[in-house]
Amino acid sequence: MKKSNANKNIAASFMKVWLFGLFMLCICVHAKGQFWFDAASVSGWHAPSNGRDYPVEWYGAAAFSLPINISANQKIVAGGYYENRELNYDAEKFSLSLQGIGIPITWLIQSKDTSVVFTATMVSRLNGEHLTTDENLLQFGGAILANFRVNSQLRLKAGCYFNKEFFSDYWVPLAGIELRINDRNLVSGTFPNSARFEHRFNNSFYMGVAYKSITNSYRLAEGEGYVKILDNHVGIFADYYFTKHLVGMVEAGHTLLRETKIRNEGYTLTKKENSLLFKAGIIYRIRMDSRN
Repeated sequence: MKKSNANKNIAASFMKVWLFGLFMLCICVHAKGQFWFDAASVSGWHAPSNGRDYPVEWYGAAAFSLPINISANQKIVAGGYYENRELNYDAEKFSLSLQGIGIPITWLIQSKDTSVVFTATMVSRLNGEHLTTDENLLQFGGAILANFRVNSQLRLKAGCYFNKEFFSDYWVPLAGIELRINDRNLVSGTFPNSARFEHRFNNSFYMGVAYKSITNSYRLAEGEGYVKILDNHVGIFADYYFTKHLVGMVEAGHTLLRETKIRNEGYTLTKKENSLLFKAGIIYRIRMDSRN
């Protein structure tokens, strides 16, 4: 009986999420102005503690996105992802394995001349120490983003992001840029979430500087507690195109203002320490610029 009720609760919660997403889809629009589209990826990173009072971190994820044409100026992009994050607390002699799955759905609409682009995204996800059908693990959120062409080299973006984190409702205003400096140098970003400068040496090899901000929370297996993660990654990356679309990625950098907090029934453990960071991945990427 308990399992049946749990399944009903999770189904009802997902229905609320989908209705929320449909509402967002009805009020928003988008166009494509980005420099590339990542259709699938497998990636991960490692942040060692170097003997400091901070957990060793291992992270791995797999994701895919499938664009579906509705008309010449409209698309739906459906996708999914799975992530696993390992935190090893050497000083306290315990570890946490945190998992997440998510289903992002994006509605894209653009004006006929592509000068105005709007995007509406809805994401439903389960985040927890153990993934189950318990609605206590459910989060929902979304983003709306407007993209305006200033000239042939520059586009500007503005919007808002929301997610129902376990520690609070999380709202962030968004501002972005897509700047083609010249045929070899690009700048793109949606602040404060991510930014990237890319230099093309040739059609197979790219290097640059990347920034990524992370705010996430996972439900603990027992009680109503959660793990809160705040992090910022800054690194130098290199992308190598084995084929026109298959890309190998490596990155080395550092974390900034990193914090993990475990809170559960009066117990709180907070760690604030930065470390080196190493990333690698394989991506199926469709470029919208010189490679196509």
